[in-house]
Amino acid sequence: FLLDSLDNEIAKREAYATQRDRRISELSGMLKSGSGLSDELRYSLNDKLYQEYYGYKCDSVLSYLSRNLLLARRMGNVSYENRNLLRLSFVCAASGMYLESKENLDAVRRGALGKDSSLLEEYYFDFVNLYNEMAMYTQDKSQTVVYQNIHDIYLDSLRTMLSPESNRAVYYHEEDLKWKGDYDSSL
Repeated sequence: FLLDSLDNEIAKREAYATQRDRRISELSGMLKSGSGLSDELRYSLNDKLYQEYYGYKCDSVLSYLSRNLLLARRMGNVSYENRNLLRLSFVCAASGMYLESKENLDAVRRGALGKDSSLLEEYYFDFVNLYNEMAMYTQDKSQTVVYQNIHDIYLDSLRTMLSPESNRAVYYHEEDLKWKGDYDSSL
């Protein structure tokens, strides 16, 4: 039943793509036609476009995040700025742009994260993600252990913030069980 349902949804992929393209076109049109838009509304439209493009078109994701980073700075909104730096860091790491990912993390105003626990969690998660990617894909295998050790330090910090029932906590628990060879429990 589940596979049939999945097959039915996959068969609708063109309709879903058409819907997404329509939403993108509408949002883009609003941005283009709105020379008098406030920075806040422009930020909101860029954010919606980022969400529409996420997992769909990486260069557009990077473009809308970069635009929103500039808007956040112009508005003096540190929370928005940090959110976009973290999103940029994640997308860059996932794209193999490790230096850019680290530069974005280094630009985060760490002192302002304490006011928003979800951003602090993202901060640690992005470091975990970056150093995991670097450990897995480095061509210099002598660096694997270095990257893995840094990964582990940030993962320890991240775990202190996670609710035991959260998706991330469950994911990392499953990963621990896999590394220990307890595949039945990890399933």
